[in-house]
Amino acid sequence: MAQVSAMSSTRTPRTTPRRAATAAPVHQMPEEEKIGVVAYLLQGSAFIGFLLVLFMLAGFRG
Repeated sequence: MAQVSAMSSTRTPRTTPRRAATAAPVHQMPEEEKIGVVAYLLQGSAFIGFLLVLFMLAGFRG
């Protein structure tokens, strides 16, 4: 009896079948971390534009 009460007082939560069925898979990424192709193109064009502005300003400095 002492072993049963000691095991039931552990702090680790038990995974019930309902929790296991509703839990998200480990390999699935959250929605906010998914980046589409359009976002990559926008970031690339913004970076190239930023570099062009820097070179233009450096040219004006002489």
